[in-house]
Amino acid sequence: MQREVINEDHAEFQRLLGYELVEWRKGYAVLELPVTTKLLNRAGKVHGGVLCTLVDTSCGFAGCYPLSETEVPRCVTLTLNTSFIGPVTGEKIRALGEVQGGGKRIFFAKTVIYNDDGSLVATGEGSFSYRGTFEVAAKKD
Repeated sequence: MQREVINEDHAEFQRLLGYELVEWRKGYAVLELPVTTKLLNRAGKVHGGVLCTLVDTSCGFAGCYPLSETEVPRCVTLTLNTSFIGPVTGEKIRALGEVQGGGKRIFFAKTVIYNDDGSLVATGEGSFSYRGTFEVAAKKD
């Protein structure tokens, strides 16, 4: 399922950044992002907006696990906070998003971002509102 969702026709921003959804289950999502020069700011460091995007996206995936083989919830971000703790030092970063609570219309999630050596880069949290579902093609065996 995750391959179909990540490759949606309207997911150009996801392809632009280059992250991959590597683990996904109800209430939990892991994204991996190779560090490339296109992600760097003028100081030669990974831009903070990239880290904010990983917080936002991993939280969103965590809260929008598929309801069925073809139906996936949609959400929009209501609030988002990110704390930058350490520099990106490796070739890849991992964002681990986890739902903390919520109800039928709103959920709350947090994310931690690590370098590939396990050192902490950033943390973040947000609130998200469900906005219906979308259909994906059923997986053919």
